[in-house]
Amino acid sequence: TACPGDFVIERFDELLSPVPPFYGQVSAVSHEGSIDLALGEEVEVWVDILNTGQRAWSSTTNIAPTPRDVYSPLAHSSWASTVRVEGVSGSVSSNNTYRFSFTLKASEVGIFTQTFGLVEEGFTWFADTPYAGSPGDSEISFTVNVSEGEEGGEPSDEGVNLPPVANAGEDQ
Repeated sequence: TACPGDFVIERFDELLSPVPPFYGQVSAVSHEGSIDLALGEEVEVWVDILNTGQRAWSSTTNIAPTPRDVYSPLAHSSWASTVRVEGVSGSVSSNNTYRFSFTLKASEVGIFTQTFGLVEEGFTWFADTPYAGSPGDSEISFTVNVSEGEEGGEPSDEGVNLPPVANAGEDQ
């Protein structure tokens, strides 16, 4: 059998480092302040995060709405699920920035401040120590004011699959 010390010795530098394996710093966001949408409208948002941890990010590094594993009222059909937005495409090594770009959809009327966190699937949330620590679960946020739309406005057929309509006077 292998000596447990062999495993520790291989990871000695990592274990003694003050920098956690998974750590990130928000460097820019697409929207500050509130976003006004009518019910059913969508908006593209993004957040740039600098990898300041020891390990590279990969497809298992995801941005997710918080509170953790709770349905988001702003979830969009392009998201991986209602509790995960998207994973990193490719690999992001330490000291490199990744842009998470995604869509928010106004599916309920109200004011929503949706926060987001990073998660290394199967390992840790970036807000948790000792393997991570930043960004925190509420450090990334977008506030969306969803209204019913302008009074007297025409309803939208966007996103609705309707059967074809025959033109007047056509034989069917």
